[in-house]
Amino acid sequence: MRKAILYTVLLFEIVLMNGCKRSCYLHEEKECNYVNQMRDTLDTELLDYRPLGATGMLTFNNYIFFITDDPSGQLRVYDIEKEKEIASLCLPGRSINDFISPRLVPDQIYMRNGEIILPLIDNFTILKEVNVTQSLKQNSTVVESHIPCVNPKDGYFALIDNSLKKTFVYNRPVMENGGCTTPVCKIEEEGETTIIPVFDQLIDGEDNLTSFAQYMGAIKKHPQKNLIVQALQYMNYILFYDLDNNNYFAIHQKGTRSFDDRVVSGVNYNPQTIYFGDVAVADDFFFATYWANCRNNPDTDIKSEVLKFDWNGNYLGGFVLTTLIHRFSYNEKNKTLYGLDLEDDKVYKICFKDELLK
Repeated sequence: MRKAILYTVLLFEIVLMNGCKRSCYLHEEKECNYVNQMRDTLDTELLDYRPLGATGMLTFNNYIFFITDDPSGQLRVYDIEKEKEIASLCLPGRSINDFISPRLVPDQIYMRNGEIILPLIDNFTILKEVNVTQSLKQNSTVVESHIPCVNPKDGYFALIDNSLKKTFVYNRPVMENGGCTTPVCKIEEEGETTIIPVFDQLIDGEDNLTSFAQYMGAIKKHPQKNLIVQALQYMNYILFYDLDNNNYFAIHQKGTRSFDDRVVSGVNYNPQTIYFGDVAVADDFFFATYWANCRNNPDTDIKSEVLKFDWNGNYLGGFVLTTLIHRFSYNEKNKTLYGLDLEDDKVYKICFKDELLK
C-alpha cells in the first residue's frame, strides 16, 4: 500500500514537472546528426575577378551580382559566360535610381514579365526593386518601384510571392528597460499584421545579451516557394518557416544545447563559437556554412565547412574547403556554387563531385 502511495506521489510530481517545463520554441524539433561526419575536401577555382570592397554576392542565370563599398559602382554585374564585369550600377546619390548603402534582401531575385528584378535595401530603410534587364540595356540603374521596409538592424524579412506588398518579418529580441523581449515572427500585408506563434518565451540566459545572441541568424527564402530557413549563429539549430502550408519546425544537432536549456558562458556557451554562417539556396536543397569545427581548430588546413540539407530538414552530406568562404550563392542554371572571401575580395567556383548534386 505504501509503495502504491509513493508511486502515485512520484508520478504526480513527474507530471507536474513536465507540465511546468519551459517551452521556448512552440513547434517540432527534429533531432539530427550532422556534426563530425566524414567530409570530402573539394577543390576551388579562383575566378580572374576581384570586386573591390565586396560585402555580398548573389548569382542568377548568366550573372553574378556583387554588392560593394566601391563608390564607382555599388552593384557590380559579372557575366559568367563572358568571364568579365559588364556593368557597374547603383551609384551613390539621393535620387530614386541612386543608392546610399545597398544590401541584398535574403538573396532574393526573380523574373517579372521576362525581366530580371533584384530587390535591394537602401540606407537600411527603403526597399527598391532594380530592373536588372533594363539597367543592362541602358547602362544605368533603373529602379522600378520602392517602399519603406524593416530596418535590418531590427530584424530580417523576405518577400512573399516576390511582392513588395507582402513580407515575412522576423523581429529579433529588443533589450529595453532592463529586460529583453521575445522574438516576433509575422506576416505584413498592406497595413495588416498576422502574428505567427513561433517562440513562447525568451531563452533563459545568464544575462540579456546572452539571451539576445541565441536568436541571431539571417533568413533565406526558397527560390520559388514561400519557404524560409534560418540557420542560427550561436545554436545548433536550423528553423523552417513553410508559409504556404503553415508548417513550422526545426532541426537540431543531437546532444547540443537546446532552446529550453539555461545558457551559461563557459559551461554550455562560448560567444566566440559560431555554428552556422551563410546559406545558399537551390530548388531542391540548400547549403549552409558551418564554422564550429574550423574556428575551434585554427591550426587545421580546413578553412570552410559546408553542409547540405533538403527543404524537409534532412541532412544530405557536406564537404570542406581549404579556402576561406564567407558568402556564397548557388546558380541553378549551371549547377555551380560560387563563394566570396570578404577579406581578400576573392571569388571562387567550387568544383563539385557529381554525388553532391544528386
